[in-house]
Amino acid sequence: MRTCCGDCAGGVGVGCSKTTSSSTVFFEQHGTRLTNPLVRGLLQLMDLSDNDLLDLLLARKEPQDDLDNSEVRQVLLLMRVSQT
Repeated sequence: MRTCCGDCAGGVGVGCSKTTSSSTVFFEQHGTRLTNPLVRGLLQLMDLSDNDLLDLLLARKEPQDDLDNSEVRQVLLLMRVSQT
């Protein structure tokens, strides 16, 4: 998933020099504090298709089955955009 500054006319990720991936931002903010459980949760999320991952990140869906564990839920709490 990519984020954009919102100032460009081309839309998200189209010709925006300020576009960064959410994973880059995540690692910049949390990389030095990742524990083994968080890495396991992150790896589980990275195995998902783009659409499934986006649904989880945007909280359109919640983790189910094998993904419904504390490791994945903790990573999602760190990655999800605040709704405030």
